[in-house]
Amino acid sequence: MKVHSDAYGVLEFKANGDIFESQVSLGEHTVAIEIEGAENEIAGVVGRLSEFVAAYQTALDANLADADADCGVAMYLEHLLEEADPQKLKELCLGKSPTSERLYGLLVPYDIRFNLDESDGYCQFDVGLANDVSDYLVCVTLDSDCEAQDVSVES
Repeated sequence: MKVHSDAYGVLEFKANGDIFESQVSLGEHTVAIEIEGAENEIAGVVGRLSEFVAAYQTALDANLADADADCGVAMYLEHLLEEADPQKLKELCLGKSPTSERLYGLLVPYDIRFNLDESDGYCQFDVGLANDVSDYLVCVTLDSDCEAQDVSVES
């Protein structure tokens, strides 16, 4: 099934039961997309994909800026600096000393999952560093209005 997106071109989805799978290029990074729902709902989700991408980035920024956030982006970045291989982090930072700010700029989504029945949130972005330096991810959950419902760290 092919679906056109004004922002991302034509996306080809393959059905796997009631889950439709595709990939989309976000900048220089390719991201897997899974949409769980009826086939006739896929085009509507794809048509709004750029809204969800902007909303996830806004949610990440807000979570990082929130001094009261007890679990989220800042915790993930601290974990990376404390636990990840320092050499791998330095390579990611192009030879510069890794800092939270540098690592934050390198975060990319691994996958985007839509659950159209909204039982576990409408949309979830799993975000991390591109080269798997950690077993943890930041998960951003959005509702159908692109409002952040949760930003947390998961393994």
